[in-house]
Amino acid sequence: MTEEKQKRIKELEAMMDVIIRAIPKEKEANRLYAHAAQKTENGHLKGLLEHLAGEEIEHEKKLMRMLKYLKKELKALRED
Repeated sequence: MTEEKQKRIKELEAMMDVIIRAIPKEKEANRLYAHAAQKTENGHLKGLLEHLAGEEIEHEKKLMRMLKYLKKELKALRED
């Protein structure tokens, strides 16, 4: 395996590590916003918190797509 390929593998692994650590944080942020939205009686604040909760779900989905792509790229590099 070339030095360049080894470097790329390490980069991919590092990116994957960041994403793997970020996913639970997005889930927790979603729960936090959703819980706060349930507790408030202020309609404007409730809408904002629900929106933020939805954004966190979208962030998690994006991270999952990124992770899938990086895993595929890493697999291809290791098989090459």
